[in-house]
Amino acid sequence: MTPGIYAISNNDQVLYVGECQSFVDRFGPRGYGAIHPRNCFRGGQSTNCKVNSRVLALHRRGEIPTLWFGPEGQVGRKLVEVELIRILDPPWNGR
Repeated sequence: MTPGIYAISNNDQVLYVGECQSFVDRFGPRGYGAIHPRNCFRGGQSTNCKVNSRVLALHRRGEIPTLWFGPEGQVGRKLVEVELIRILDPPWNGR
């Protein structure tokens, strides 16, 4: 279980910044990799649905997004995420 900060980019533009308790869980079969319909409704994991569909749209256009990951301690990762979102203003992060 590796906690940290991650970013998804395409063509040198950071599209999304997030944090996770476990890199494997976030990007494995229980995270962005598996979307269940119930997650896309109120009370579900709408962020997973949003990021998954946008990555799929890039792929369908023949583009390949880049995933960046930096391990970060349990305490500091949320602060780093907030600061990166503030500085980079990624379009896929909520406004």
